[in-house]
Amino acid sequence: MLCDACNKREATFHTIETINGIRTETHLCSECRRKLMSGDGGMGNLFSQLSSLLTGAPRQSAGAVCPSCGTTEREFLSTGFVGCENCYKTFRRVILPRLARIQAGTVHIGKVPAPEAATPAEEYERLKTELKKAVDAEDYERAASIKSRLCQIRQNEEGKE
Repeated sequence: MLCDACNKREATFHTIETINGIRTETHLCSECRRKLMSGDGGMGNLFSQLSSLLTGAPRQSAGAVCPSCGTTEREFLSTGFVGCENCYKTFRRVILPRLARIQAGTVHIGKVPAPEAATPAEEYERLKTELKKAVDAEDYERAASIKSRLCQIRQNEEGKE
């Protein structure tokens, strides 16, 4: 999908707003979004003020620049948005202190994956139960992938003997 503003680049930022029952969708590329957010009195100004309030420090110079998307530290501080996943590494020294002030900490303690089976035999039994459920539900694609995993476990165990 192309950017609504320039109609040249691929849109990477999508927003949906509903105001007084009217739904508006906006699709922007990172460059047009950056221009929009840095405008006077816009959301960029709000994020800039919030950033200064939280840190007690004045705005900094351009600082670091993300090598992947070109977002500058100043842009991040003024908008509160990063341009890509690599920005989190580039701006780590700026992001982590702010996260620590805003939320309980900087380490994720949310949901964790279910613990894996302790032994291959336990995993094999768990998968056999899943296979039966998949066949009963007539989910044959899932059943086939479970069966191949069962065969893998069986081959690994036979190879150890």
